[in-house]
Amino acid sequence: MQRLAVLPLRIGLGAVRMPGGIVHAAVGTDEPRAVAAAVRDQLCGPVIQDVRTALGPTYWALVSYRADARWDGGTDTPLLGPGTYLGVPDVGVTEPPGAYWVVQPYGRDDLCELPDVADLIRRGRDAAAEVPA
Repeated sequence: MQRLAVLPLRIGLGAVRMPGGIVHAAVGTDEPRAVAAAVRDQLCGPVIQDVRTALGPTYWALVSYRADARWDGGTDTPLLGPGTYLGVPDVGVTEPPGAYWVVQPYGRDDLCELPDVADLIRRGRDAAAEVPA
């Protein structure tokens, strides 16, 4: 059984939920090591993945949350903040099953930047739209 800490999101700490399909389209693969390397390079901050969600593989980019934060990522990629609790794996958990760190945090202020997360989501949506049905 995996243990998760339940972390209250707050001013200064938020998370953007990203469907696996968007992330995988943005980085061009769903191979875990390649995804981790690409996400590390593109977001430069901590990212959690959980493969056992009702929504399918889901990623959470931890971001700096401000009260005046503007986010237009859409309903499928919400910016979560105060009033939300996030299940966070132990910092040493770097592979499934369950939630794990795709990119581990390196310090208290090590967070993804919202513009970088928005860019990854945009590229994922654009790449997914180019795939013929």
